[in-house]
Amino acid sequence: YLLPNEHVKNYYLTFNTKFGSLHTQFKKESASSYVKIPNGVAHFLEHLTFYMENEDASTHYADMGAMSNAYTNFDVTCYEVFGYNHFKENLEYLLDFVQTPFYNAKMVEAEKGIITEEVRMYEDSPAMQLPFALYRNLFEKDNHRFLIAGEVEDVKKTTLKDIENAYKTF
Repeated sequence: YLLPNEHVKNYYLTFNTKFGSLHTQFKKESASSYVKIPNGVAHFLEHLTFYMENEDASTHYADMGAMSNAYTNFDVTCYEVFGYNHFKENLEYLLDFVQTPFYNAKMVEAEKGIITEEVRMYEDSPAMQLPFALYRNLFEKDNHRFLIAGEVEDVKKTTLKDIENAYKTF
């Protein structure tokens, strides 16, 4: 959907997918059984999607005078672009980088360190620990009880196959 607003000169673009931290078991259309992936794969995939074969999408947007970001919550992963110029080019690039995955095992291993540090940062944050302590008690049998990024052990066991399965499914 494109919603023009003639009263502003900037724009905000998003590309969203219904894949969040709750989705750790799923069945591909042609499969007879469910695939189980570690907690945090949606967040991991969010990180990796910014990498393209020859560049990083964040660098591309910065070079174009725009800002990019992404987030994962329980239900959704969202890729965002904010800008003032190059609307069409930035929209096309957003569609390209999210829909043209470029992942390999080396990238997955390298990203584990970055995500592990992010998880540890959450573990040191009372603002994150307080709600998730509540969630762990409220949602005994539900994935809301887990950190969106997963735990350090989840990050360690995430594989390229987990990433590819999630991307192809969602």
